[in-house]
Amino acid sequence: LLTAPANPDKGSYGNFTYRGAVSFQPVKNFLTTYISASSFFKPIRSYDARTGNLFKPESGFQVEGGVKIEKKNKVNFTLSGFYIEKNNLIVGHMVRTQVGTAISSGLELDADAEITKGLYLKMGYAYTNAYFAKQTPEQGRPDISNNKTPWTPKHSVNTWINYEPQQVKGLGLGLGALYIDKTYQNQFNNQIL
Repeated sequence: LLTAPANPDKGSYGNFTYRGAVSFQPVKNFLTTYISASSFFKPIRSYDARTGNLFKPESGFQVEGGVKIEKKNKVNFTLSGFYIEKNNLIVGHMVRTQVGTAISSGLELDADAEITKGLYLKMGYAYTNAYFAKQTPEQGRPDISNNKTPWTPKHSVNTWINYEPQQVKGLGLGLGALYIDKTYQNQFNNQIL
């Protein structure tokens, strides 16, 4: 059991966050482009068990942009890219610590279509490059700069097929599959799941 002395820091924090988005439909009811940006601020109620100090609030921002193609009741296709920066990220299992900045960027692809009457296919793919930015490690602790962030697979794929036979009202048959690339279980990248 880990204990820590009473924390003199009352943890009074405040911040301003923003969110905005723009979309444009060059081809009505078919093609839409969009971009969005937002920031976040998350006060933390827990503390570092090693020092007794409250964790600093997590903060960061995200930018996303993409293209959507839609043909009513037939095809939906979305391709998007994103960039996320998180500051004061908390990592660890039994002993949690706070690190500097983590950066995540990648692409996501989602598509669903009616192949024939009653036969539907959904597919998704995500590529994520998530890593710790340059860190200043505590004395005696490993440098995790450029290590991959925990629980973030580089590749993931999902697919789902659903069939609703026209001859039997209300009956649906479905089959799906999910693939997740290897992930690291900690910030040191020495445990792989």
